[in-house]
Amino acid sequence: MADRILIIDDEPHMRLLLDHLMSHAGYLTLVARDGEEGLILARNQHPDLIMMDVRMPKVDGLEAARQLRADPAMKQVPIIFLTAIPDPEEKKLGFEAGADDYIVKPFDSDELVARVASQLRHRRGAAEVAEEARAETLSQLMVTLAHYLNNALTVMSGRADITSDDSPEQVRQLKQAVREGTRKIQMVVQSLEEMAEHGKVVGTEYAGLKDAMLDIHDRLTVKLQKVEDLFTQPPSQVD
Repeated sequence: MADRILIIDDEPHMRLLLDHLMSHAGYLTLVARDGEEGLILARNQHPDLIMMDVRMPKVDGLEAARQLRADPAMKQVPIIFLTAIPDPEEKKLGFEAGADDYIVKPFDSDELVARVASQLRHRRGAAEVAEEARAETLSQLMVTLAHYLNNALTVMSGRADITSDDSPEQVRQLKQAVREGTRKIQMVVQSLEEMAEHGKVVGTEYAGLKDAMLDIHDRLTVKLQKVEDLFTQPPSQVD
């Protein structure tokens, strides 16, 4: 699917020109007449890149960029400023507001298209790095879960060796070991639930991982309850 470019400019001829250039380059376009309309489109349509003028009525480009960067769903979307005023101070303010690139009008059409492509490649690269980091975090979490579960199962397997001849002290020690292992697993399960619910590992584009993590949490909670039920009461020979 083609990337979507949101064009925000108050000059009709510039909107038409940018729309033509981006469409000809293979992008899908969204067009807004000012910053206020652009913000509405950005939040509703979630474009892959935003290209906008700096000086516009209602909401100017600087304020629009600040609002976009404050929105968790939009803060990673590349923003390219286009302006007819080559003012170094305005350029500085543009980058401070959150711009990723700054192009002065009149511009070279081929260069503009190339810089748009560069920003989109950079965004995809950053997304891939983030995905790898999240996958690594999830992998480490699974290793931790497996470690604690294996330890608990090892202790539980010893439960079968307890006979009526075992002393109450042995049984009490075994129960204590199982309870300690269960407590550690519960801590990991709680962390799993918190990460899934509060997005510490997964973001909007990783919603599937959130469901998987919550499913793991639910399954482990059931198994932990069975462990607790098994060891809630001591064997009949124990007071």
